[in-house]
Amino acid sequence: MSIETTPVIAANDFEKIKAIKDLGYNRISMGFQTVSEKLLESLGREGSKSIYEKAVENIRKAGFGRLNVDFIYRQTILLKKQQQGN
Repeated sequence: MSIETTPVIAANDFEKIKAIKDLGYNRISMGFQTVSEKLLESLGREGSKSIYEKAVENIRKAGFGRLNVDFIYRQTILLKKQQQGN
């Protein structure tokens, strides 16, 4: 079974991630969107390298062997256009 969480929840609530694993879920997915803090800010999303690292650490510590991470493709191109006013 698979479930989705946010990096912020996974980083800040290990007990919740562990409880999900204990319910029988064997795959977890998170949306990082981008690792660029500037892009995250422009998207209005929470995130940082340290949050992502802690999220992955907690997921692994909870016993998940399968982790999926989503990214937004071409986000840097969109940001450049936005900065140029296009």
